[in-house]
Parts: sequence; C-alpha cells; structure tokens
Amino acid sequence: RKALPFFVGLVMGEFTVGSLWCIYGAIVNAPVYHFWG
Repeated sequence: RKALPFFVGLVMGEFTVGSLWCIYGAIVNAPVYHFWG
C-alpha cells in the first residue's frame, strides 16, 4: 500500500511527458515518438 502513490505518479508522469513531447513535436514540426497509437 505504501508504494501505490509511487506507481500512480509513475503512470501519470508517463502520460504528462508523452503529452508534452507530442505538443513539442507539433510546435517544432519534428517527428516524435507516438505514445498512443
């Protein structure tokens, strides 16, 4: 139970970084890794 916040943060961080990376790629018109599909 003590590790649950760590893993929830890990998953949320993955989505946050993936979203920011896709936005960055759209702004600079660069090919980036697609996290969702």
